[in-house]
Amino acid sequence: MLTLREKFAIALKYEVDRRGRGFQARMADDLNIPRTRFNDYLKNRINCPEDLRERCAAYLGLSYEEILAKGVRLVGGGEEGRREAPVIPPDILEAIRDKRIQAVIRCLAKELKI
Repeated sequence: MLTLREKFAIALKYEVDRRGRGFQARMADDLNIPRTRFNDYLKNRINCPEDLRERCAAYLGLSYEEILAKGVRLVGGGEEGRREAPVIPPDILEAIRDKRIQAVIRCLAKELKI
């Protein structure tokens, strides 16, 4: 089962990424959050305080509950967010955070040869 922190980070990253280049910096500046700290929230390196989660959701035009449900759906919790999301083993999560693995994933996403 995903924690609130994980659900929020997944949905926040998705929403920020889909809004394009420069949005992350604008959002951090508009919410008066240091950019490096905001990036840590996006990468789920540190816990984002609940009041700040609510401010981020409002900035994105979503309610706090909607952003958490989106996090569940993005991981595979179904369209309604009612089905339990699959649990990603910690060793897989750790591997995904490795910069070399991220480079390989980016190449595969672009259909480049490794």
